[in-house]
Amino acid sequence: MDSSIKSAISADENRNVEANEINSLIERGKAVFEDAGKFQLWFHLRNAVLGNEIPAELVKTPEGRQLVEDELTRIEYVQFV
Repeated sequence: MDSSIKSAISADENRNVEANEINSLIERGKAVFEDAGKFQLWFHLRNAVLGNEIPAELVKTPEGRQLVEDELTRIEYVQFV
């Protein structure tokens, strides 16, 4: 198989993995907030705990997804910093 085809397939696989991770994070957020509307509001507003970043923007990178995941865990267990 041509290396450019392999690269394209690998890039597609990475995008699929990323999309699945983001979708899972969104579903977890809805469960944590117990209200899709409240979660969507939180997800699209700047968050002081996240360095005044917007969670919806942070999830575009693996590191950002981890920050959002960690914050959802704190919210879930009411461990606000």
